[in-house]
Amino acid sequence: MKNTVLLTQWEKAVNRVDSNKNQWKAKSFSSICSNHFTVSNYTATKIGSIILKKDAVPTRALTGANTSQVMGMDKPSLKRRCLEVDQSSTQIVMHDHTYAKPQESLPITQSSHILQSLPIPQSSQRSSHILQSLPIPESQVPKPSHILQSMHVPQPVPLVEPEKENNNTQSGQYNNDPRLKRKIKALQQKLRRREMKARNMKQLINTLKKKLLIKQDEAELLHHNFNGLNLSLFNNVMKNKAQTCGRRYTDQIKEFAVTVHFYSPKAYNFVRTIIPLPAPSMIKSWASSVKCNPGFITEAFEILKHEIKDHPEKKDCSLVFDAMAIRKQTLWDPRTDSYVGFVDYGDSLTELPVSNVLASEALVFALVGLRSHWKCPIAYFLIDKISATIQAQLLRKALIKTAEIVLKVWCLTSDGTSSNVATFKLLGCIFRLAYKSMVTKFKHPTLDYDVFVMLDPCHMLKLARNTLASLGSLSIEEICWKFIQNLNDVQQNHGMKLANKLSTSHIKYETHKMKVDLAAQTLSSSVADAIDFLNIVEKDEQFQDSEATVTFIRTVDKVFDILNSRNPLGKGSKQPLKLANKLKWEAELIMIANYLLSLKSRDGQLLISHKRKTFILGFVTCIKSNIEMATTMLTQDIDPFKYLLTYKFSQDHIEILFSCIRARGGWNNNPNCLQLQYTLRRMLLRNSISASKYANCQILDQHSVVPILHRRKHASPLKEKPAPPVVDDEDNTDLSNMEYLQEAEHSEFTMYVLHYICGYIVSKLAKSISCSQCIEEITASPNQSQERSDHDYCRRKSADDMYDKAATFTNFVNRGGLHVP
Repeated sequence: MKNTVLLTQWEKAVNRVDSNKNQWKAKSFSSICSNHFTVSNYTATKIGSIILKKDAVPTRALTGANTSQVMGMDKPSLKRRCLEVDQSSTQIVMHDHTYAKPQESLPITQSSHILQSLPIPQSSQRSSHILQSLPIPESQVPKPSHILQSMHVPQPVPLVEPEKENNNTQSGQYNNDPRLKRKIKALQQKLRRREMKARNMKQLINTLKKKLLIKQDEAELLHHNFNGLNLSLFNNVMKNKAQTCGRRYTDQIKEFAVTVHFYSPKAYNFVRTIIPLPAPSMIKSWASSVKCNPGFITEAFEILKHEIKDHPEKKDCSLVFDAMAIRKQTLWDPRTDSYVGFVDYGDSLTELPVSNVLASEALVFALVGLRSHWKCPIAYFLIDKISATIQAQLLRKALIKTAEIVLKVWCLTSDGTSSNVATFKLLGCIFRLAYKSMVTKFKHPTLDYDVFVMLDPCHMLKLARNTLASLGSLSIEEICWKFIQNLNDVQQNHGMKLANKLSTSHIKYETHKMKVDLAAQTLSSSVADAIDFLNIVEKDEQFQDSEATVTFIRTVDKVFDILNSRNPLGKGSKQPLKLANKLKWEAELIMIANYLLSLKSRDGQLLISHKRKTFILGFVTCIKSNIEMATTMLTQDIDPFKYLLTYKFSQDHIEILFSCIRARGGWNNNPNCLQLQYTLRRMLLRNSISASKYANCQILDQHSVVPILHRRKHASPLKEKPAPPVVDDEDNTDLSNMEYLQEAEHSEFTMYVLHYICGYIVSKLAKSISCSQCIEEITASPNQSQERSDHDYCRRKSADDMYDKAATFTNFVNRGGLHVP
């Protein structure tokens, strides 16, 4: 009906007139018999049906009764049915075909010749066979009388008789069932329509933004609020709120549910009253699939095996092990129908007798990926002061089991306890007084490559701080702890800090020995810069002869940065180990190792042979292992490393794991053996559990660059100044405060700190100011801008001498990255 040209041709070919003797016009429900078309007008489809071509025109004429009897008798088309009809009993008299040229009437069976010459695919023949084999009631079979009365009903197109095939299997008939074909077609159409819709909320928002239906700010707000977990929660509520059963949850919702239930089951039950989430019993059933008994965790190895099979690049890893304190407690385990809480190595060491000693620690083995971000606990053992011999056996077995799943363990990392050092010696390492004679690697039990050992750099940093503070001085009183104490006293008296984070907590560290941040901020370059400035520039007698102390602090800070690199784009000492700069970092590490080995105590004894030798032994071991291991990784023939991040060998990964375990019991430091087992089992599921921000790190005062002076016990010089006068006019308040600050006479120490702070303020203001002249005024020194301009808001008075004096400390510590106002 849409193609008017073709419709006109059809109407002329019909050759009919209406009651007014005008040419007959087709209507939307008009139909024509299929016998009026020739074979060339038909075409076969892929699914086995036969249709007319788009440009087909009826050209065959049939004879019949007078057209006046059927003029204008357009009838709706009936549903077609292809049936096998007996030729002897089905001779149709064409009384209504007089609207074309006279021609002999044809029986219905003669119309089969129309299709016999068409190329019909095999699937069409099979579908014909299936249709003809369907049982049809006799009442539905058309009688000759019915055929005579259906004047304008189009005749069915008989299908070609299929060839006999021997393939009578049920699968062949099932695959060619017309009902299945219709279902497939409907599903394809549904999928096609779904793809045309907005695929996600982001695409929908972008579409609305493009059509100018929402503004830029509104689009950013929608992107921020309806993306990720927020969008998943929204879709989950819309889909599952009205359903009481048969709910389906996405992986993101499952992860959210497992995480919330891990932290607090009571809180999870409350959240379920607002948001539809899986039942707690379902989460428990998920976790019950993992046994997680003491020993090697079989499920963890199976997961890693499939992961390495899908992603071979993840095979490189390191093994970190450490012991966590647990509560000594005898418990009844209903699953095993026995008492638990005793020393238990699982099935790892079956030759050992069953122990009746209560376990006080849990020795945990964890793998850390070197090329990707994955961590996985693979074993835990309930111990009570494990011996080096048993620990060495467990490590060998762990290396064998990881090799069976095609994992390559490059390094073993532990803290610096005497049992761990003895374990490494049993494995084949040799620790001596000279750097070249040290052996920090051993052969793999089953494979032909070397496994390196390391003592955690974070623990070594804490031991270095503890050694200096407890001994007081090193190398015949050249390296002294008192300089760090004096710096803290000076900063406390002035109420400001010389660009460092030193505080009383750093000096009185005994109650926070395990806080890595305190040790790192104590032995840092910023502390060394402050001591050096007060000694060289200020000539302060309290810091006289502090050069050796500054050298020691800078050396420890530098080696810790190199052994703790975690950013591929890091600069300076924090950059990763690369083959391009191998000569540089190798020479620096060897120089640091020789410096540490040359340190002596106050009585002249080498620290490497002293009872406080652990931090030197640990740093030198890490240096040698990193040099040899990085050289092997970066130069191997097959798939060499592009760079090496030394943080991958840190023990922080297992410390974070311990923090997550303690979070299960409300930050309980000592979970019992069953709590440990259930917690590890939950953590093997997909979750978003994170460690506490207080884990092995003390959160210090949030010292902003612009200091907020709190009430202190000491007398601050700023407190002795009179308060600014009270001004009634609110508009003049800021001006009055500025005049007060200009009249106040600051000490040189305060000027140093204020100028350093001004550099930070200038760097922030320059990003928000659009006026180029204003930016030039706040960034240029007084010597660079002699002329007074409208943009000079500083109102300098004798600026040259004051500026040069205040900028002394900033210029002293500036290495190119500071803004000097």
